[in-house]
Formats: sequence, C-alpha cells, structure tokens
Amino acid sequence: LKSNPSNNEEKEAQTQLTKSDELQRLHSQALSAYQQEDYGAAISLLDEIMAVCAWDAELRELRAECYIKEGEPSKAISDLKAAANLKNDNTEAFYKISRIYYQLGDHQLSLSEVRECLKLDQDHKQCFSLYKQVKKLNKQIESAEELIREGR
Repeated sequence: LKSNPSNNEEKEAQTQLTKSDELQRLHSQALSAYQQEDYGAAISLLDEIMAVCAWDAELRELRAECYIKEGEPSKAISDLKAAANLKNDNTEAFYKISRIYYQLGDHQLSLSEVRECLKLDQDHKQCFSLYKQVKKLNKQIESAEELIREGR
C-alpha cells in the first residue's frame, strides 16, 4: 500500500486485517474453551475459524481432540485424516486414527492406519507397539473366524 496506494486496495487491506484480528481472537477463545474442557464451545469456535482457514492442520487436530472428548470418533477421524494429508510426515495423526479405529473395534482399518504411520517412521515407538497389538488381535480374530467356518 505504501508503494502504490489506492482507495480500493486500502479498504481491502483493512478488511483483511480486521478479519485476521477476529480469527486470532476466535483462536484464543477456542484454546481457552479447550483448556477449560468446554469442548462443544471449542468446536463451535474452531468451525468458525475453519470456514476461513480450512487448510490448517493444527486447527483440525485440535478439533479432532475436542470430538474425541465429546464422544464423536467418526468426526475426529475425518479431521485427523485431513490433518494427516495437510502436514508431511504426520505420524501422530495416523497413530491417533489407528487408536480410534482400534477402540471402535475395526481392527483391519486400525492395522491399515498404523501401517501408514510406520511407512513414515519405522522407528515410531507408539506406532510399532500398537502395530504389534493390532496384528496379534487380527490373527486371533482370523483364527476364530476360521474355527467358526470349520464348525469348531
């Protein structure tokens, strides 16, 4: 604006600055609500922010944490998958997705997600531990299904 001032550009810049200040205020409120364990309010505030900033992985991860605390795992998975795609080497998102699927009883999707985590980091301790656990469960379920098919 200093190098080429014009009325329209100045108004646009002022509008963007005002919007930025508002988003920062909403972000502070969302963090405060999360820390106070008011997850519903945090989700509402994060929804407002994400209407403008849809590509922020950290916001999605925070909203996913709120959804987990609110008992809405499918919404948490959706946000975590988006966060995993938005940020390179986001092993933590794959780990959390895998854990949620495991808790929901979907061992095959859990195994698939934990493998994605290990593709990014073979030495990730939490993912490797979960991988062993899920793989063992998967084998036991397959064995039980085989016994059922055989009528034993």
